[in-house]
Amino acid sequence: MRLLSLAIAAALLAVSTPASAQWAEFLSKDDGFATNFPNPPKTDVITWEGEYRETFKGRVHSATDGGAKYSVTVVDYRDAEAKHKARVERCRAAKLDGDSCQYDFVVEVAGAVTYASSQILRRPNAKISHYMFYFTEMVGGHLIQLDNADKSRTFAAVHMHDGRLYIFESTVPAGAPDPILFMQSISWILPDGSSVRYRTMYHEGYGEWQFPRPAPARTVRTPEERDAAR
Repeated sequence: MRLLSLAIAAALLAVSTPASAQWAEFLSKDDGFATNFPNPPKTDVITWEGEYRETFKGRVHSATDGGAKYSVTVVDYRDAEAKHKARVERCRAAKLDGDSCQYDFVVEVAGAVTYASSQILRRPNAKISHYMFYFTEMVGGHLIQLDNADKSRTFAAVHMHDGRLYIFESTVPAGAPDPILFMQSISWILPDGSSVRYRTMYHEGYGEWQFPRPAPARTVRTPEERDAAR
């Protein structure tokens, strides 16, 4: 959802961002996204605790600029089906009851955005100032804004795309401008570096990447076209 064009965002950035920031696009083919950071982010490997007793591999790309913090958390759910099948098989082999052996793959993936959003909404010492449906390049998700006890503000966008959970988050100190360029420069990146925009709303249900079906209608820009448009 582009509330402001990137041209306007860049103009606002020019007058409101500290001179120390060297904003540039960061693109990760491995994690399937691109967005602007104020300086090159560091990358940390994490383990994500899912909602239904499974853990998943992930990475956090993060950067700071003065008192502002920016991060993109990417969690890989593409092995969720295999993990849940293996757990059910172990449960049945141990002759546990039916509820203990429930197959939770469908709700694990379909509810990943809601679960991640709930973790943000439950943060202590923060007041929810805005919570809404959101989309970026027609990929649906949630937008959350928090007012923190120290007067800083947190903006987060949570999406699920191509088997991965994405949490784009920025926290800016009291009196700082909204993190427009970070939040509105998000792109979805294919393995060859192309970017994609869907022509209808994209909602990932329970693992569309698992099935031999055509991709939803979308427009793809090659890496060369992306470079020319920047």
